Amino acid sequence: MAGPRWTVESLRLSFFTMEPMVGGPRTWWQEIVGEEPERRTALPRQLSWQDAGSFSIEEIHDAELTLHLEPGRVDWRLGPSASRQLSLATGETAIGHLDKAPSTFIHQFSKWLSECPPVKRLAFGSVLSYPVASREEGYQTFSSLLPINLGGDVSDFLYRINRRRENIGPGSQYLVNRLSTWAVVQVQEIALSLPATVPQATIQGTACRLELDINTAPERNPPSIPNEDLLPLLETFLELGKEIAIRGDIP
Repeated sequence: MAGPRWTVESLRLSFFTMEPMVGGPRTWWQEIVGEEPERRTALPRQLSWQDAGSFSIEEIHDAELTLHLEPGRVDWRLGPSASRQLSLATGETAIGHLDKAPSTFIHQFSKWLSECPPVKRLAFGSVLSYPVASREEGYQTFSSLLPINLGGDVSDFLYRINRRRENIGPGSQYLVNRLSTWAVVQVQEIALSLPATVPQATIQGTACRLELDINTAPERNPPSIPNEDLLPLLETFLELGKEIAIRGDIP
């Protein structure tokens, strides 16, 4: 079954490390991007820091990359640039398409994954969007992907489920969470006039929205993930995410 042609709003790679990961900035950003970050933020009391800057490669355009480090966790996050963060329903916030952008992003980290600190848990996250003409069309789209009936007078909808898969990844040894969150969202423009009157809301567009979080479960997994397993696992997580986006909520 051919599902919606999802566009990608954001991507996330999360690494839960064996080490506390405290200390000053590292050279990871330069290794991935090839230059200094545009912005660097330090939060000494939280023992965290963040690098950020523009990022564009091959299938990913006009995006913003963020490296966030805190004790026990490293996040690489990719989203639309600040100038493109408004038009969800028109697809203008998309940084790429599901068929190519996530794979391109993951493989940008091939060398870094082979050298990064020891990891005990791994996660891949993404937010996907599919513009529709109306809320009713969004419900109809989800009716073919979810085991529920969205007919009738439905005015608010949110569906979240975690379906685990066993024997995943290298050696078929990992237990994986497949968390998906489904919603139909509307983008509204609020108009205010002076002197103050009742705000007028105008619907600018509607979209199906799918949030994915594919990760190694905290239990029943090896105490640490070998570096050589990280890239194959992320590739597997991406395929599991695509399966959900195309086939819907399946065991």
